[in-house]
Amino acid sequence: LARYNVSANPNVADSNSGQVIMTIPHPNQGNHNGGWIAFGPDDNLYLAPGDGGGSNDQYCNAQNVTRRLGKLLRIDVIGQVTYTIPASNAFTPTQAPEVWAIGLRNPFRNSFDRLTGDLYVADVGQNAWEEVNYVPAGSGAGINFGWSQYEGTAPFNSGCPSSGILPTPPVVVHAHSVTGDDNCSITGGYVYRGLSQWWLYGAYFYGDWCSGRIWALWQPTPGVFNSIQVTDTTHRIASFGEDVSGEIYVADLAGAVYRLTSTVTGVTPTNLTSVSVTGPASSVTVLPYTFSATANPVSTTLPLTYTWQADDHTVVTHTGGLSDSVTLDWAVSGTKVITVTATNAGGSMVEDTHTIVIAEAQKYYFPLILRN
Repeated sequence: LARYNVSANPNVADSNSGQVIMTIPHPNQGNHNGGWIAFGPDDNLYLAPGDGGGSNDQYCNAQNVTRRLGKLLRIDVIGQVTYTIPASNAFTPTQAPEVWAIGLRNPFRNSFDRLTGDLYVADVGQNAWEEVNYVPAGSGAGINFGWSQYEGTAPFNSGCPSSGILPTPPVVVHAHSVTGDDNCSITGGYVYRGLSQWWLYGAYFYGDWCSGRIWALWQPTPGVFNSIQVTDTTHRIASFGEDVSGEIYVADLAGAVYRLTSTVTGVTPTNLTSVSVTGPASSVTVLPYTFSATANPVSTTLPLTYTWQADDHTVVTHTGGLSDSVTLDWAVSGTKVITVTATNAGGSMVEDTHTIVIAEAQKYYFPLILRN
């Protein structure tokens, strides 16, 4: 793991600034190097090295909490010479301090949902099963994804000692042997949070390098997962990507990059029926003031665009889910009216207002955006 500084060009690293901050020995084998690093919602850096390579977890790394291979690691690199260990990494006295979760074979292209902070971990299987694991935002350390006690949801006899930590099963698995090209190496993707294709909103897209298939995974209700194959391509799917607008792209090992597009017929967005805004009714010295909005019904089509106004002046507009919030300070006392308007992809629009009486003048006014 190395750190590079940005050059004079903000899109190019300074090639002379490299500093290695972590080295994990990986002797004897050239495979299972993992394929992902990313900053999480907590501003810590997550990285996912493989289990040391070879086959069948032959070095018994994945369930051994004292080793960093076959794990999901979490470190703090912001403002550090190298890195420090978040205190909340600890889950057992004998673990390597960088370890946050265990039981991975070759995690390849994981991602955080940019809206919720949920983590999706795609782990490449041995000879029979590919899997996607799900970690809800706010989960603690010590998750065991199962390898090499399990491959997917199937028991696996690697001959390695168990960690003693109860495995958390994947939310979806795909068999290698299927009609047509076999699956053999999962490639993790992203949750779609774009605006141009509302019917895809909230679905996690991922693929397989061998078969070229792409699937969508979603939760019709919290904690319940459905998966469906959406296309079968001839591409060697090496990676997915997302842009600033939440649109998703697919990278072919041959060099081409494709944008994920979709059409829908016979389906219209579910209309909004109401939005309600809540917050303090009056204040003397309390700063700041936070107002929350909740849209109804829960079945409405996402995403929703919230426009907040204070005394007829727009404060902020952004996209979110069924709830949103904004925090405001005022420089002038008096009666203030807050208006929130919620609009969905079909143009259905609702609004609500809230009044606050400020009895004592404050010193400044500025908006702070809080995303759920």
